[in-house]
Amino acid sequence: ERDDPVDGPRPRPALLHDAFGQDLSWIGDDDLKPLFTSRIERRAMMLTTGSAEQASQIEIAFDRGVVTAGRKSEPVCEMELELEDGSVADLYDLALTLHRLQTLVIEVRSKSQRGFTLAEGMAPSWHKSTPLDLTPKTTLDQAIGQVMSQCFDHWMSNQAAAFDGSDREGVHQMRISLRRLRAAFD
Repeated sequence: ERDDPVDGPRPRPALLHDAFGQDLSWIGDDDLKPLFTSRIERRAMMLTTGSAEQASQIEIAFDRGVVTAGRKSEPVCEMELELEDGSVADLYDLALTLHRLQTLVIEVRSKSQRGFTLAEGMAPSWHKSTPLDLTPKTTLDQAIGQVMSQCFDHWMSNQAAAFDGSDREGVHQMRISLRRLRAAFD
């Protein structure tokens, strides 16, 4: 990710040259066209939480807007929690507290990924599970961690496709991930 100040919405190829260190002078200012636009209003605040002896600083950002590609669009209404300093446990506790107040859904796709999906005219893609890397030297704690992490990654990578519902394989892969997670808990 790279942020550069610009004086308007037109692409600036010279900034790409600086970022990639390659001669991109052959790209003219009119050669680049946006595939999609993201119009997002962000409001952010810092929260101090945890004990007085070990306080954590968590940024809470609220994004509202729309990602548009041609005539297709997807609304954006999300909250991002970012641990600036302190304990991951405090971040997790805050997320659980917020979830108890309002049902929340984790979104793993970036606004950019959503824009490219819209621009390509494709439904969100589904993904099969990645294989586990368990060896005879893997401890029980390591194995449990790998299994849970793999189940969670499989679940999250299929959530958008399952919610979209246009390809039943997304729903099927999400069902597989949840069944495996349930088996792991058992």
